[in-house]
Amino acid sequence: ARRTYDRSAADICVELTWQATEALELTVAASYFDNESYNNPFMALPLWTGLFPDATADFASAEDDVLFKFNMAWRFSDEDMLYATISEGYRRGGSNAVPLTGVFAEDPRWQLYTSDSVINYEIGFKGDRGDFRYDIGVFYVDWVDPQFNTSSTNWGFFAVQNASEASSMGLEASIDGFIGNDWHYSLGYAYINAELGANFHAPDRPAPAAPIALEGTMLPGTPEHQLNWSVDYTTQLESWTSFTRLDGYYQSETTNAVTT
Repeated sequence: ARRTYDRSAADICVELTWQATEALELTVAASYFDNESYNNPFMALPLWTGLFPDATADFASAEDDVLFKFNMAWRFSDEDMLYATISEGYRRGGSNAVPLTGVFAEDPRWQLYTSDSVINYEIGFKGDRGDFRYDIGVFYVDWVDPQFNTSSTNWGFFAVQNASEASSMGLEASIDGFIGNDWHYSLGYAYINAELGANFHAPDRPAPAAPIALEGTMLPGTPEHQLNWSVDYTTQLESWTSFTRLDGYYQSETTNAVTT
């Protein structure tokens, strides 16, 4: 398999920050993009041309849009800050190198996948109390037309396709600080609930056919729980500095793909 790409992109970004008061800061940002791409996937297996004839196709796409971001930072004390962010994200679409001719030809609807986009909402607190710092925040991500890898074509080829919706929500918290002058510690925890918001159907097998994955299926590569910690000790030995560190990491189970 071989792919040939020809892409062009234009981006313009603008960000403005307003110091509304001594304690309140507001930021607004906008980013304009204009993407054009040409894709020429080609597949060949010369030793078995009877079963696998050469397959090629041409695809072109063009997309443009404006993405926005808003951030608020309020220092309600000398040591503490409340922050909130709303931001948009985008990822371009593309094509898959699946055969459209020959014995193992796939439905043409497997060839393309569209762009996906997110809106992220986050609010949290952070602060510095001298001997320790903390950060805690909650977030919600609304994901439209999410792209997922799947091997659910009729002949089991790997291909990217769009589900209709998904979401991710959770909490992240961390603290790090010092005990005396020599001991330093850090602790972080994250809880994430990331799942499909609707049944995920193959492009050539829409409802009421059986879906690739059901609503509520955990998204791949996203553990529900993550925990990390560390402790280190630094001391001076005449002209030498000794540094000793112990750390650990834990995460709950994850899935590799969105499947039933």
